[in-house]
Amino acid sequence: MFKLKKSLFAIIALIASVNAFAGNIQIELNGGEKFLHDCGGTIESTKSGAFRGGDQLNLVLRNVKMCSNFVLHETGKVYKLNGPDGDRGGSYTITAANLDLGWNTVRMTVRSNSGAHQDDVALRVKVVSGNDRDYISCYGAAKSAARNKDRDQGFSNTEAWATYLRTSNAGNYVYTVSVTGRRGTRRYEVVTSTGCAIKNVSAQ
Repeated sequence: MFKLKKSLFAIIALIASVNAFAGNIQIELNGGEKFLHDCGGTIESTKSGAFRGGDQLNLVLRNVKMCSNFVLHETGKVYKLNGPDGDRGGSYTITAANLDLGWNTVRMTVRSNSGAHQDDVALRVKVVSGNDRDYISCYGAAKSAARNKDRDQGFSNTEAWATYLRTSNAGNYVYTVSVTGRRGTRRYEVVTSTGCAIKNVSAQ
């Protein structure tokens, strides 16, 4: 989950802010439009360049038929959509500096004023440092190692999410991995070499 430090701004009124992390922060995401089944229209997640080489996440709503605003869950604030009834939309921005390194889930609800229509949206985006991008290639190895460790302890699991923590003094990559199954979620710390060989897996 991301930590929103400042209010969202419309793109045309975006005020550049100093990046909170060292280096060139980048957002990685799977783009494409998603249809809003109840409200009508679409929402698309895109990225674009922002202040000092960092990226910004753009949430673009188009042709919204039955709804007039959305709520960003992390702030609880209501943001109005622009345009006439039956054809509303807008573009809203979150800078990478307002997201955590690693995976983030941006949750929002698009709704009508009456509450008769509503769509819940969850967008997953990854924020990485442009000065330390090599660790991305070891995400898969870290997740597999954590799931295997989880099974060795007698659990069944269905999915895993890895977040890069740091590069150790020895030059290894350190991740935290959340593994989810029927009996809840468990967390592991996984250490890999720069070539993705597993060095250590320990429960947290």
